[in-house]
Amino acid sequence: MPIKTHKLRIYPNAEMKTIITELMDYNRFCWNRGLETWYDMYNTSLLLVDKKMRPSERKVRDELVENKARWQRRLSARVLQTAIHRLHQAWQNFFNPNMPDAHKPKFHSKRDPKQSFTTDRAKVAGKFLKLDRPQKTMHHFTKIKMAEALRFTGQIKTVTITKRGNKFYASINVLVEDAPRPTFSESWDIGGIDLNVGHINWNGGVVNTFTARVAALHQRIKVYQKQLN
Repeated sequence: MPIKTHKLRIYPNAEMKTIITELMDYNRFCWNRGLETWYDMYNTSLLLVDKKMRPSERKVRDELVENKARWQRRLSARVLQTAIHRLHQAWQNFFNPNMPDAHKPKFHSKRDPKQSFTTDRAKVAGKFLKLDRPQKTMHHFTKIKMAEALRFTGQIKTVTITKRGNKFYASINVLVEDAPRPTFSESWDIGGIDLNVGHINWNGGVVNTFTARVAALHQRIKVYQKQLN
């Protein structure tokens, strides 16, 4: 089933703006601490010549969870989980030969014009977004008004809240069901050629234009589209 993204503006009240800002700061903290831990594990594996000590998403995540400070218990645990997952994806993209434009993960700064965080426990009801509330938080969580209702129906996978200037946006990833394919009568004799296709393979009456080169480009488009969303 495909995942579709709906990006829209949201209007948090003063209390929720404070909460969102704290979560963005926490996301930056988790990313930077995760990247630092990643480098430490990798350098240790080189020093001891032990490939089993090389970093992974699970190892880095477990290290950060085990060494949580008391103040971190007041913030959403999902922010840490998703931050390390995105760090893992960034390293995979960097070493992927099919993604030559992918950059090496770098430390985030509070001076970056774009601040964000991601959670996989948010809910949507009508035109309102509700973030997951940690048990030990001192804040009063309320629903966040959205500019419009969610366009897609399905399971919400992740929600990324982004701040640009004084405006807040939500990118909601929804797992939707595949649309039913149209059926045609067996008596129809349908044929067609796309004049923009540069190469055609004809195998037993079936035209195959999805060449290996097209498949590689399609995979890159999917990755970049997901990052853009």
